[in-house]
Amino acid sequence: MISSVKLKKIAALIFDIDGTLTDGRAGYMTDGQVVKFFDHHDMHWIKLALRSGLKVAIISGGDDFAGRHLVEILGITWARFGVKNKLTAFDEFLRQEDIRPDE
Repeated sequence: MISSVKLKKIAALIFDIDGTLTDGRAGYMTDGQVVKFFDHHDMHWIKLALRSGLKVAIISGGDDFAGRHLVEILGITWARFGVKNKLTAFDEFLRQEDIRPDE
């Protein structure tokens, strides 16, 4: 069980998109656009996290309209797309936001 003390230490949530905020499915339109399926429950909880003052970041290996649009409608201000080395992006986020890894 996670104690409330440990929960109070949380300063940020960091997500990938494909297979994390989606169910892994993707559809491709005739114009090349990608259709992804996001869970509205995830979106709701991310909005609540942002409203509560938590920082939310997206670090994604993919780069498409669907992912960028999700970031825009949720109001996430720190996102990196087409990332080859997610650890480097993770470290960049922590440095820029002055957050420790245990937070």
